[in-house]
Amino acid sequence: MNKSQQAFLDYIDKGEKVAFLFAPSFIVNYDYPEIVAMSRKLGADLVTEITYGSYLINIHYNNYIKSHPEQKYFINTTCPTIVNLIKTKYKDLEKYLFPHISCVMAFMNFFNTLHPNHKTVFISPCAAKRVIELPLMYEWNLVLTYKDLQELFEKKKIKSADFKNTDDKWDSFSRIDTKLYPVEGGLALTARWDKLFPHLEVVVMSGLKKILPLLEQMRKEELPAGIFDISSCEGSCIGGPMNLRTDLSLAERKQKVVDYYNEFYKKEHKK
Repeated sequence: MNKSQQAFLDYIDKGEKVAFLFAPSFIVNYDYPEIVAMSRKLGADLVTEITYGSYLINIHYNNYIKSHPEQKYFINTTCPTIVNLIKTKYKDLEKYLFPHISCVMAFMNFFNTLHPNHKTVFISPCAAKRVIELPLMYEWNLVLTYKDLQELFEKKKIKSADFKNTDDKWDSFSRIDTKLYPVEGGLALTARWDKLFPHLEVVVMSGLKKILPLLEQMRKEELPAGIFDISSCEGSCIGGPMNLRTDLSLAERKQKVVDYYNEFYKKEHKK
């Protein structure tokens, strides 16, 4: 057990109320709604995904672009590794970063207001969330990676096969559109940058091997004015190092996200 896993178990032993907040890439690793039932069996009191936080980020970013018409480049701050890279290695580009807030940070801002007595645990494919972002939010208690979570399930002998017939649902704040956020270009797509800002080039890119040359071009102002949806992991969050389904290609992982989105989209449009 690492420190975060042990801290979670200590919360449960002490009778603390715990909220599990899932990154939308969870669907690559677990089925819905089984993951909700599994999380509650593990001890979580509230279980939801942070897609509403992604929606808030879109609003925040779009308002920022509108209010800064003189700015040439806009770089997303949803990927902590990209933010850290620019702040340490490309400090001259820091002025192009959106104000530093990620999807989980945006979600946490209001979730904790509604549930101040819950310990908040973010479930993520990204170890950098624990190192870089967690210290910035006093309301936010723990980060568990998918690998951390799976080890806890195994320790408690909790298997998805035992919850195939569950009718559990997310507790609240689940958005449909931003379920697409974890794939490459998910931010640009759901924020509708191509429609709202046709005068700016929308650049979508993932993987540091591609992004480092891009940042050098930006440094030399060789790129046209634009908005950048960039992620350090190949494929964006579905390629995060703490994902469990390494047997799946990026295309197969993306399809799982798209299928999950389509399932909710179809239900909504039947109403």
